[in-house]
Amino acid sequence: MRLFFVLLLATTTIGNSPAFAQRPTTETYKILGISVEGNTPGSGTESNAIIGRSGLRIGDDITIPGDQTRQAIQRLWALRIFSDVQILIERTVADGAYLLLKVKEHPRLERVEIDGQDDVSEDDILKKISLINGQYLTPQEIKTSATKIKLLYAEEGHLLAEVKPEVIRLDTADGSRVILKMSIEEGPSVSIDKITFAGNTAFTEDDLKGTFDDTNEKTWWHFWSHPKFNRDKFEQDKQRLVSFYRKHGYLDAEVATDSTWYSSDNRHVNILTNVREGAQYKVRDISWEGNVVYSPAILTERLQFATGDIYNEERFEQNLRGNSDQSDVASLYLDNGYLKFNLDPELRRVGSDSLDIIVHVFERNQFRIRLVDIVGNRKTRDYVIRRELFTRPGDFFNRSAVIRSLRQLQQLNYFNPEKLKPEPRLVDDENVDLVYEVEEKSSDNVNASVGYSGSFGVTGALGFTINNFDLSQPFAGGAGQVLNFDWQFGEGARFRTFSLSFTEPWLYNSPTTLGVSLYDTRQRAGADRRCGRTTARGRSC
Repeated sequence: MRLFFVLLLATTTIGNSPAFAQRPTTETYKILGISVEGNTPGSGTESNAIIGRSGLRIGDDITIPGDQTRQAIQRLWALRIFSDVQILIERTVADGAYLLLKVKEHPRLERVEIDGQDDVSEDDILKKISLINGQYLTPQEIKTSATKIKLLYAEEGHLLAEVKPEVIRLDTADGSRVILKMSIEEGPSVSIDKITFAGNTAFTEDDLKGTFDDTNEKTWWHFWSHPKFNRDKFEQDKQRLVSFYRKHGYLDAEVATDSTWYSSDNRHVNILTNVREGAQYKVRDISWEGNVVYSPAILTERLQFATGDIYNEERFEQNLRGNSDQSDVASLYLDNGYLKFNLDPELRRVGSDSLDIIVHVFERNQFRIRLVDIVGNRKTRDYVIRRELFTRPGDFFNRSAVIRSLRQLQQLNYFNPEKLKPEPRLVDDENVDLVYEVEEKSSDNVNASVGYSGSFGVTGALGFTINNFDLSQPFAGGAGQVLNFDWQFGEGARFRTFSLSFTEPWLYNSPTTLGVSLYDTRQRAGADRRCGRTTARGRSC
């Protein structure tokens, strides 16, 4: 088990075997014995484990050089704990040979030292590189760790940060322990100064800057801010820029090039984005192929595009496959059982600025719901969940009904909304099982408060609400009933309010709500300190 752990943490390189260089011709031997040299016993690289991993076994025939030796070296290389692996013939006896597996281990990491950091904490750096004390330290992991630190500094605005790794070998008996020292030169914190565009004629520079979410230039009214440049976020902003153009009919728009340069003091960066807009396309014609169930007029009405409209890529995709109000073309089919239907739009450019849209429709067959199942509920009864669903066995599959059902389950507040998940499972070419996966959460609450009133002195309140109560099994719950208790009181029992209520939202399994409330309020004035006797109804002494 320890060897497997080492497997995950180490890398290696293969060295040339002197044995192979000395033997230009192949010879076959019977393996009489195998020994290991160069490993550190007790550190997870025991000789028997290395021999076993190599795949070489005593008694087998081996051809040198040949595939067996090459594969054995590759297996040991795959352990990623050796910097050099050689297979040597130690000695031969008649037709047999004793083999020596000569290895050189990577050093083990004693600790990581960070030097020169200021704006980024040492803990954040160590979390970023994720090196573990005691692991094998390879050149690749050193390089990767340095790169991660540079990226971390770039996120913090230090675009010119430099990281210099140094391996310091400790004076130990076997010399296998090292310290990895990361010397950091942070450099200045770089902020974005100016963002400019070239090649844009359809939109102003301010319009294009507005498409960027994470790449913003410094402005005088935000004199306290220092917008940082992040290459990954800039790439995402460039995609938003292209999407903006395509929303306005510029299907061929693209970012041709971009460039950045620093100010003389290396504290500011300027960005130039060169766009290629192309033509603005308008819809010339819309046609449908393969549709039988619904006419082209109905489908075109759902698409909400007409001849002469500027082509909006985002709106087209939404109205074709799924918009917020479920009025798209896909909903028309999915709400009527066509679970496996598909739409394949084809855009044909006509002339310099016109577009013909051909949508290929694959309707296939309708599916009926064979079974509605619920999984994940341990407390809430199945019938409490089912009465909120709009999907019934025997009905055609209906995506809108599934969405309404999820909303109803969310409103119960019994389940984690992020884990609510419907899963259609195809049974055959006509039936589908619908499985609702839920994860329960606590929706009960307890309240307590203390206050002060001029009339009643110190007051307090205690109460609780159980939202998924079961009157027949009060300690188990899960019937969807609501039990509420509230008790408010004043100093010396001069004020007390008690209430207990019970609500059944589905009386006799029908959407009829029954509520019962019991309450009692008592109020008594206290002794008047001036005359020593009790006052009532506000009368003075």
